[in-house]
Amino acid sequence: MGSRELGFAVMPPTSLHRWLPLAGAALLVLAFGAIAPFAHTQLLRFNSFVPTVAAINFVTNLATAGLLFAIFSTTASRSILVLGSGYFFAALIVIPWALTFPGAFAPTGLLGAGLQSTPWLFTFWNLGFAASVIGYGCLKNGKHTANSAHTSTQSAIYWCLAAVIGLVCAMTWVVTVCEEFMPRLFSDEIGLAPMAHIDTGIILSMCAFALLLLWTRRTSILDLWLMVAVCALALELIVVTWMITTRFSLGFYFSGVLSSITSITLLVLLLSEASRLYSWTLQRKHEKGRIDSRALLLDFMQQVRQPLTGIAAHAGAARRFLEQTPPDIDRVKGILDDVIRACFRADEVLQEFRDADCIGDCPDGEPPTTDRPRS
Repeated sequence: MGSRELGFAVMPPTSLHRWLPLAGAALLVLAFGAIAPFAHTQLLRFNSFVPTVAAINFVTNLATAGLLFAIFSTTASRSILVLGSGYFFAALIVIPWALTFPGAFAPTGLLGAGLQSTPWLFTFWNLGFAASVIGYGCLKNGKHTANSAHTSTQSAIYWCLAAVIGLVCAMTWVVTVCEEFMPRLFSDEIGLAPMAHIDTGIILSMCAFALLLLWTRRTSILDLWLMVAVCALALELIVVTWMITTRFSLGFYFSGVLSSITSITLLVLLLSEASRLYSWTLQRKHEKGRIDSRALLLDFMQQVRQPLTGIAAHAGAARRFLEQTPPDIDRVKGILDDVIRACFRADEVLQEFRDADCIGDCPDGEPPTTDRPRS
């Protein structure tokens, strides 16, 4: 895959590409500043909020992972594979997180979950994503091996998918079956224990390291927008760590919004890049089609002009032979035979052009061809 197809993955950012992520991060910080003084305000409990956030994160993270795996299948970039695995992990871990959340689908959660199951799944969720971004940052300067065998990249993707699925299943089993042995992150269904702040603080430190790594090794548009996603995650963890002590407060709902922004940010970039590449491909096809159509039209005009030129020349010769005294009738008859053949040839050219459906039926950019032999 060439540099144009890689696009955002390797393309150096322009001044516009630098300002847009910066503006996005600034908007997040402004929203954070506006919410922060009221983050502890307790609001009504909406149990539907958690399934909604989970659905958004599942769909967007899964779509992002699929697009990143598609890029890896043509570039064999290990950094893209690690990042795609991180998004796939975030898509899967959100399922048990939502199922075990008290009140979301059952009063005490499903899967036999205990009080500590959901917060530990939340911890694993953010820990895994932050680790994948760090892995991407450490590996991103590796060379793309676009000529690698397709089967090798497919095999790597399958192994990563299997490993992530196994990891998510193992984590879910641990936090449900062994929940009573897990450190306490919540004192009750809505109140956080002191350990929760230490736990999220560790993940926040990983996010800070990931941001530093991406900033110092930034080379592409993807790096900049990934920094925006990590920034949203960092703000979410700041809210959870220092600004709220219970669920269903204003800060809790704001953290859910930030979680959705984290999952959506890179997907928007991927889809916009795919749309740009699609438009570029259509433009190239359209330009090629216009060139081919022009060549076809010029060829048609040339073929029609030849018999018409012959007819005009023969008509002039016939007129001279008729003006002789006496008129040379035999020569005129021979010339008329040539004129008739030229008319038939012009009719054949017109028939070929009509059979090719070049008028009205030909899709733009795809000029038809005819297999009829030309005499």
